[in-house]
Amino acid sequence: RSAGDVGHTGVFLLSASALIPLSFMAFFTGFQIPQTNALIKLVIAGVIMGAGMVIYNQIINGGEIEISTFIPIANTLMLIITTVGGIIMFSESVNLQKIAGFLLMLIGIYLMRPTG
Repeated sequence: RSAGDVGHTGVFLLSASALIPLSFMAFFTGFQIPQTNALIKLVIAGVIMGAGMVIYNQIINGGEIEISTFIPIANTLMLIITTVGGIIMFSESVNLQKIAGFLLMLIGIYLMRPTG
């Protein structure tokens, strides 16, 4: 919001600008093209990430929900998705601490939800 209504062009410029430091890192640490299987997964993840950025931008610029409400909820949802993904995709352990943290995140989202 602080940059004004920049729309999808602003999201594109933000993403393209991120390529500058990433390119330097790839160049100076030994650029390698991933194998086909990994490359397909990276492209799919990139498309999902791009779609998420567009949706995130639409919500932020829409003004229908306060930033102080939306960003904590969005960040917490990212942690919840990461936790569930780690358990399902990488067979990570489930223990009492993770369950308690997961429940606290859900309670936090409930408390932060927009009212009115």
